[in-house]
Amino acid sequence: MKGLTGKVPLLITILLCVMTGCGTAIDEGDEGTAGEGNGAAAKAEIQERLDAQVNFNKEANETLGYMEGEDFPHFRNELNLIATAIGSDVRLESNSDEEINNVISTLQTAIEELADEEAVNALEKLHSSQVIYTTVFQTDIGYAMNWIDITSSESTFNFFITYKSKELTEESEIIEEINSTIDVMEFSVLGSLTDLKGEAEFYGDDFPEEERTLLNQTIESMTSCYNGQIAILESLKPGAEQKGVSVDEQLDTVISDFEEAQTTKEELEQSYGLNQE
Repeated sequence: MKGLTGKVPLLITILLCVMTGCGTAIDEGDEGTAGEGNGAAAKAEIQERLDAQVNFNKEANETLGYMEGEDFPHFRNELNLIATAIGSDVRLESNSDEEINNVISTLQTAIEELADEEAVNALEKLHSSQVIYTTVFQTDIGYAMNWIDITSSESTFNFFITYKSKELTEESEIIEEINSTIDVMEFSVLGSLTDLKGEAEFYGDDFPEEERTLLNQTIESMTSCYNGQIAILESLKPGAEQKGVSVDEQLDTVISDFEEAQTTKEELEQSYGLNQE
């Protein structure tokens, strides 16, 4: 799914169109033809992005009968990004055939109805890092930040340290509960962070260097914070090898990583004028 589909910048598309003569020269008094050519090229690129997801969904259903959960987040993000770019209110939320087919059908109709100027503007939005961030990253980063915040009620780590660990006495129970806690964190937190890393790689070329760096730093700090929590849980197992670093020192590192993620996230969102009070 991380191909080059739809990654050709608008300027290159326009230049190629001009070089191959798909529009009439302006000095011949036919500005409308040139505009139509640009609109057609823009619409074709948007259609290509949609077609890539339609084909992926078709292949998944032909192969397995459904789309695997690990593939759904990017599929969802691409369709929702297209919807945002073309000004459609439709959004894909769940991995169900009925909803997927409805969203695809709605987007297909909306793309076909785009006027030339609308198509050009939509393509610009499709490659806008601010639109990509707010559509693809902002909500999921917010969820992940809550999950790795050890002071949050949504933190699995916090729940174990604050409540579960006090109920356990037998070594076997402690080990079992720690393993269960780690499993939950791997499914929710690590899965989300893995998806965010993949999306940062896929959409990275559309981000200016400074914003791309802040995005990657945010995800890296969140991942380091998560890894630190797992390391603490592993060290709490009876008989675990101690590596000369106290739990307090490990917690300090976890907190520092979380604060770094907060800082870079806020800097990134401020650069887009988001969450300004």
